[in-house]
Amino acid sequence: MDVNVRNDNRQDSLTDEQVKTYIHKSQQGDKQARDLLVENNVRTCMVGCTNVINRGYDPE
Repeated sequence: MDVNVRNDNRQDSLTDEQVKTYIHKSQQGDKQARDLLVENNVRTCMVGCTNVINRGYDPE
């Protein structure tokens, strides 16, 4: 799976109902649903990471 986190053509976030549907499909073996969930989660994680970067926190 190839995830482009700098994609300018971002989709809106998934609704709770869509997330539940994709989770169910993923549990049934649907790889496209799993990839969609992972891609949306990576974008969410990147937003959180950008909020922490340059706050003066030394990770070591």
